[in-house]
Amino acid sequence: GAALTAATALVAGAPSPAQAFLGFGGQTAQDRYTADTSEMISKTNALLAMPRDDPGKKDAVAEVRTLTNVWVAKYRRDDRFAGKPSYGNMYSVLNAISGHYNSFGPEAPIPKKRLERITKELSDAEKLLSRNR
Repeated sequence: GAALTAATALVAGAPSPAQAFLGFGGQTAQDRYTADTSEMISKTNALLAMPRDDPGKKDAVAEVRTLTNVWVAKYRRDDRFAGKPSYGNMYSVLNAISGHYNSFGPEAPIPKKRLERITKELSDAEKLLSRNR
């Protein structure tokens, strides 16, 4: 449902290669990266803010997992973005969250120290992104 729709929206923003080559299609690659990464930050913050017993937590974890896979696949091999500090911070956050939920399940709380590191890296990624870094 929602995860697939969000993932489709993340991928669908790209113009066709012909449109991109000819300069049509609106957003630049940097604009798309900024929008996609901002969405990931927002979804991740929303997930981290959910109470442990929230009935929607399992779906939120699944959505973030799906969006993570799409975001990483889209930007990992693109040197314009993979070398950015915002990418490194965001990747680290997504990796830590995915690893935690894969190992312990969506209901397991993230340990305090790990959560503090994740929250700081998310905040840093947001600041770096606002500076196009």
